[in-house]
Amino acid sequence: MSSKRVCINPGHSGSDPGNMAGGIEEEDINYEIGLFESAALKRSGVIVEGTRGSETKFASKQAEFDHIVAVSNDCNALTSIHDDAAGASAQGISVLYKSSEDKVLATHIYAELVSLTPWADRGLVQRNDLGVLNQTKPPAVIIETDYKTNAAARKLMVDPVWQKKVGEAIAKGTCAFLGVKYIAPSAPLVISAKPNRSVSYSSAYVRLNPNVHSRVTSTVHKGDTLTAIPGGTDLWARTTIGYILRSRVKEI
Repeated sequence: MSSKRVCINPGHSGSDPGNMAGGIEEEDINYEIGLFESAALKRSGVIVEGTRGSETKFASKQAEFDHIVAVSNDCNALTSIHDDAAGASAQGISVLYKSSEDKVLATHIYAELVSLTPWADRGLVQRNDLGVLNQTKPPAVIIETDYKTNAAARKLMVDPVWQKKVGEAIAKGTCAFLGVKYIAPSAPLVISAKPNRSVSYSSAYVRLNPNVHSRVTSTVHKGDTLTAIPGGTDLWARTTIGYILRSRVKEI
């Protein structure tokens, strides 16, 4: 394992969920991408420090910021994941930085991200007015993954396959910055809907997040085949269409 340590900050939570468009809050997309980035970095031997879990709710923006500063203090890099909001026609990925060292990290990450958007990219942007870039210790960047206020971009952004590509790209660029070999993912595990033991369990819900109170994104039925991806929990399997209780599926 590498001695390098990276802080992943899926932006927004609790009192500040970020922008909302199409019924989707920014904090949810940021968190999903962060899970993929974390899995990719750990697979490559990097130590990961995360600033929040799926149920983390900060009481204020200041509380969230103080936590980011504390968690990232001993890290070699900080990646803060966000998405943008503007008019309905705005589109494209950008990476924000402040210092020259930040820019090196931003350049590596952007080089991996730029091929993931079908629209014109927005490039590297220097900013001197953002606390995450001004007051944290390690080289830091803010990744604006696209504009959720654009309906076409939003459709792409809620797709777990695209989220995985973004998380992997951020991790790959970060590894290049750290001088760590990026290890590509192996073939995904395939799972299928578990034969149910009673008629009342003939179908199962797939949810946006690993929580029984999370929004249902689809329903699967006995015999359906799903593709598993990194980021599940002890109770929940994560698939390309969302989370499903492990008790409802079996490996094939």
